[in-house]
Amino acid sequence: MVHVVVPRSEEIQGFLAQIEFKPEFDGHVGVECEKLVGVSGMPVPIAHCILPRLNSMAWTYELSNCQLEWRAPKPCAPKRLASLYDGMRSGEFEVKAVLRAFGADLMTYEVGPVNMPLDHSPLDPRYKRIAEGLSKEKLLAACQVIGTHVHIGCRDIAHAIRVYNVLREHVSHFASIGDHSEGERFRIYKVVEPNPDPPKISGVDELYELAQKKKFVTNIRDWWCWVRITRYGTVEVRVFGTTDDHDEVMYWVEEVMHVAALAA
Repeated sequence: MVHVVVPRSEEIQGFLAQIEFKPEFDGHVGVECEKLVGVSGMPVPIAHCILPRLNSMAWTYELSNCQLEWRAPKPCAPKRLASLYDGMRSGEFEVKAVLRAFGADLMTYEVGPVNMPLDHSPLDPRYKRIAEGLSKEKLLAACQVIGTHVHIGCRDIAHAIRVYNVLREHVSHFASIGDHSEGERFRIYKVVEPNPDPPKISGVDELYELAQKKKFVTNIRDWWCWVRITRYGTVEVRVFGTTDDHDEVMYWVEEVMHVAALAA
């Protein structure tokens, strides 16, 4: 059998093909708000029972079956942030109404308890593979950490790298305004990803080298740094914790947008 060597440029293009940029959403913002589901302050693995009872498609599952995530249904234009705020409020109102039928509620924990259930979501086979590939210590850490993620839409890979580089320089600031756990959430996150600090990337070649080093070259979803470029053509900031205060979430959004605009 003849071994065919794929040119590096083709390998890089294959990696970049995972990312779907939508120039019409340049500068738009998206938000993901993770929440634990609990009864009497203890997480319970019933997310898969809750989701089919919701009318809104904004709620989805995560690795832990004790967790629900609200995602903005579509990218939000900078001048329409009020719709993002309204969406979060109405989404939380709907899910709480369904949870009451189970005697449960949303819990604003940034770090779940050490004795929480470790059931993975049965709604995605990828999570089964992830859970089975983790040690119990890492699986617990992955289930414990709860956060809010902010996405900024980019028009192409060059723009995304610029936005990534400017946002990575402000991770300490984002952490200072978005943590309510006195650093515990960051410590536990490092059980899963020992080095989550996003390195500077000079261009596409260096991004590809990072993907090889961090082992996300075949699946960009496995890039677990505090700031990352996503398959949706966004740059995502993953530093913030969770909160019941929707005004606080909007403050985080505005801070990220302000910094990202420096790379326009």
